[in-house]
Amino acid sequence: MNKLYQKKCHVCHRIYSKNPKESRLQWSSKKVCSVQCRGKYLAQLPERLKKLSEAKLAEKNPQWKGGLPSCAKCKKPLVNYVTKYCKKCMPPSNWKGENASYEAIHAWVRRHRGKPQQCEHCGTTEKRMYHWANKSHEYKRDLNDWIRLCRPCHSKYDKAKS
Repeated sequence: MNKLYQKKCHVCHRIYSKNPKESRLQWSSKKVCSVQCRGKYLAQLPERLKKLSEAKLAEKNPQWKGGLPSCAKCKKPLVNYVTKYCKKCMPPSNWKGENASYEAIHAWVRRHRGKPQQCEHCGTTEKRMYHWANKSHEYKRDLNDWIRLCRPCHSKYDKAKS
């Protein structure tokens, strides 16, 4: 028979040939020569799989990179090496951080401190409009760096600072 259709048995190591009734697909996946060797092979299978899985375990594997990285904020393990944050901690794609615009920082202060209802300079509550004014004029994301002022006090405060 042709050498293409000869294999070595995985159990008894005898050389065996392809049965004419077997298809090429059946022959290519066949690993043993007989029914007796098949029983022995299947009995050894769990032990072989265990050895294979142990060989692929973390530190023993030469391709080990120390495991998956973790989220920069919550330290939850990430799915891949590409991202820096998990879905929960991922900042919006239009996030500018400290480079946010004047309007965006004022909106942030309103969200966190609410709508001002009283001026901290003159103490009035009768005015129609109150503003959040920045104490340092640096527009930091620090809630303690903001004060409530009515419109006239805000304009006086800004003129005094400049």
